[in-house]
Amino acid sequence: MYLKVKFPIFLILLLIYFFNFNESTLIIEKKNYRINDNSINYSIKNDDEINFDFNQFTISGKVIANINENGNNISKEYQCVENLKIKNNVKFQCQISTIELTNINSTFILSTTSIGGNNEIKIYKFQINLFYFEQQVIQNGYNFKINGKAFLTMDAQLLNFNNNLNGKPFSIIKISDSEIVINSATETDLASRQLNYDIVYNNENLYSSGSSITIEPSIIGTLPDYLVNDGDDIIINTIGLSINDILDIEVFIYRPDNQWMSIPFSMTINNQIEIESTAISNYYGERLLRFHLISSNIYSNNYGVVGFAKPILTNIAQNFTSLDVVVDCNYLNNSNYPTYLRGLSITPVAPNGFLPTRLLFPEPQMVRGYGFLQCNNSKSTEFKSFFQAMPGLSSWNSIERKGGIFKFSGKYLLPMNENNETTYTLDLVIINELTIPCENITILKYWGNQEYNASCIVSKYEEPIVQSIGLTGYLTDTISHVFKSPFTYLPPTILNSTSTFYGTPSEVTIYGSSFCMYPNVTIGGKTCELRLSDYENDRIYCWFESDIQGLTNTHTINVTCDNNKVYGFGDVFIYATDECFISMNKTGLICSGNGICDDSIRKCICNDNCFGLDCSIENNGTIIPPIIDNTTSIIDINNSKFEIGLVQIREIQFINEKVIKTFNLTNGGNSGNGSGGNGVIWNLEDVNQMKTNYIFNTTLINKSIIKVYLTINSNTKLSKQYNFYGDLITILPNSVKYKIEITNWDFDSNLNSIELIFQSKLSVDQCNDSVSLIGNKSIQMYGDSIRSMELTLKNGQILIGTFSNRMKLDERIVKSSIKILDEQQSIGIPTIITNTTTTTTTTNNNDNIKTSTQNVFTVVSINHFKDIAIVDPNFGVLIENDLSGGADDILDECGRVIGKTKEKFANWKIALIVVFSFVGISLIIVSIIVYKTRGRNSLVVNGVKLKMNKENK
Repeated sequence: MYLKVKFPIFLILLLIYFFNFNESTLIIEKKNYRINDNSINYSIKNDDEINFDFNQFTISGKVIANINENGNNISKEYQCVENLKIKNNVKFQCQISTIELTNINSTFILSTTSIGGNNEIKIYKFQINLFYFEQQVIQNGYNFKINGKAFLTMDAQLLNFNNNLNGKPFSIIKISDSEIVINSATETDLASRQLNYDIVYNNENLYSSGSSITIEPSIIGTLPDYLVNDGDDIIINTIGLSINDILDIEVFIYRPDNQWMSIPFSMTINNQIEIESTAISNYYGERLLRFHLISSNIYSNNYGVVGFAKPILTNIAQNFTSLDVVVDCNYLNNSNYPTYLRGLSITPVAPNGFLPTRLLFPEPQMVRGYGFLQCNNSKSTEFKSFFQAMPGLSSWNSIERKGGIFKFSGKYLLPMNENNETTYTLDLVIINELTIPCENITILKYWGNQEYNASCIVSKYEEPIVQSIGLTGYLTDTISHVFKSPFTYLPPTILNSTSTFYGTPSEVTIYGSSFCMYPNVTIGGKTCELRLSDYENDRIYCWFESDIQGLTNTHTINVTCDNNKVYGFGDVFIYATDECFISMNKTGLICSGNGICDDSIRKCICNDNCFGLDCSIENNGTIIPPIIDNTTSIIDINNSKFEIGLVQIREIQFINEKVIKTFNLTNGGNSGNGSGGNGVIWNLEDVNQMKTNYIFNTTLINKSIIKVYLTINSNTKLSKQYNFYGDLITILPNSVKYKIEITNWDFDSNLNSIELIFQSKLSVDQCNDSVSLIGNKSIQMYGDSIRSMELTLKNGQILIGTFSNRMKLDERIVKSSIKILDEQQSIGIPTIITNTTTTTTTTNNNDNIKTSTQNVFTVVSINHFKDIAIVDPNFGVLIENDLSGGADDILDECGRVIGKTKEKFANWKIALIVVFSFVGISLIIVSIIVYKTRGRNSLVVNGVKLKMNKENK
């Protein structure tokens, strides 16, 4: 809008340069001059105190201007005429055409000449700069703009624009060489539509508007310019509106159908229209706003623009080829206000392409619900005509009856929507409405194409038996669909059991999993009467008559459920070893007549100084304490030395029993890795302060880890009972118990097995003409298994080994399998290497003495396993004859001193035999040899047994 101001204005702003003539000084009276009608009015005065009278002079003036005219710089003179003269002041008027002022920045020299009474000429020159105001003032909202030239030659701090609105001057918000923009000090003061103003420079009123100028009401802008949240109100800022006009105002919005629609509003202050969100909730895109003054029929001279980021959803569809979701909507520019797909996805999904009316979302992870679009906190209405994601199962696993983690796969399995509402439930269905819930549904993996792996937890078991699995889908708490499919529990698994003595009815505890409440149990085909099914703790307690034939056999335990429709079995029941029965082998007397039988455990309780399984060994001497050294058991006593150790492990192919992997386990010093002749490096992992518990380990190049656990019964007088899965083993005073673990063994085939090979090496110093090197041996058998071995040396030393016929592979108890390699089979197997230097106690240098050595290799076969196997025999040495008596020498048949009657028996050493573990497999094998004659007749006893590292199982 233009405000026409009826004045042509030429202001003279000046830096004054003047010439003094005689004693007087003349200056321009003012720095500001109003120029009207193409003229410059100026005056000069005497600025001295000296008496001076302009009336005594003839005064003339002119303006010399350097003008750029048609590209040429020319100089023009404008004559000035005197129009008033008083004593100390004279005024001039110079006629200058504004059309000629093409270069407003030209330098003007104001020249004034006075001629005195004696015709003396005095010339005064003043340099000035001109600036120019156009005749129109333009309104732009709250701002007013004045155009002109050379405004930068002005001192803006001296320029003011007063108005009638509140008595406060407009503030200058912008000034350039050709434009000055001014603004009301308070926007709300422009509620009046009549404006009067003055232009003041250097405190001189240069111009007054005279009559009031009408301000046209207009819209300045909207806050916010885009609505992105539900509940956002609009404020329209205006000029020219007062709260007193509220009843005279109408506000309109331009609808999508190209019609203006009146909307409700309120005003609490001038120039501010407030529109609540409820009045505009159905609008979208960019809308125009305007207002109307009814009485004067005046509309706002411009439009306000507001954007609605809230989308209006019209359709949702899924492309089943690309799996993209296509959304049609009345939509805003997504680059400024991104809109996300919700309702159908648990997390917001951004589009990868859009048009003003279509969005394309790339394969969102869809959840059961109603789709809608969301921009910030505003959202569209839900679209309920879309193909609904229907959760469904494609596969699932069976679980144990007591419950556990149930894993399943299928489509659209996100369990919660964006409001944390359940989209489906999963239950084990028994009959009708009786169900067992599967809780805490958790997504394990998303495969794409809406396929998921998930899991939930079943925490209880009920009978009658579950018939099916049911999935129930929900939409806003309403059942929308049901999926059912047959379901079965895992069958019972039997891992191991406790033992009974043959012919003695007793309770049997069966360990396993997935037991039902009322199972039928048989052992070896005969009933074991149920006492309790503790299915939550994976145990069954039943009463067994112990009348199945097969004292040393492994018998099958069979557990059936669901009216004998489901069953599980395991060959795990072994009768407990009746050592009282074995103890009659030598003499026909129970416990050899040197003890009594404890019927509760069927073991001999020996009299004082009697030892052994059958109490047949009378010990009148010393029970030698063991000393640990390296990974080989060394027993070094006078002229004889036993060395027992693990030398090799290898994998055997099932089809042709061919060896396909071999690792040597002899001590290889610093360079061993088990791959060749160097053997392995054994590391002492831990030893307790009392030095009764040792742990050694080594790692093979196939990443298999072998651990050896060694425990010494440090009690010098009392034996200990060790329960190995129902088999009680007596551990002699000062004897050694082993456990071997093998972990990370990677079988080439599930049908393959591994073999652990032990070497028993005996070195004996003997007379050259001696025939008998060793005393006698005694082996106690129990069925087809060796229970106990006693090796008696010439000097009365007795080495005792006790073995269990049980081995634990993973969670199964199985019989051990031990064999002795013949001479041909022993070719290529390494021999024991010890770090211990042992010496005998003999002091004779007798040429009639020679050392004989005998090697025997024993193999323990272990079938395929996954987790754990355990074997742990024990060894001890007893002294049958008393070597602690008088001071006389004791000689052997070669004349060697083998002891003093007052000399204590020399220390013997038992070093740690190897203990292997594979993923928890503990395996121990011990070999004992008896060298009988000068020839090759020999016997090696190996016991293999598996057990947890606990004192009682």
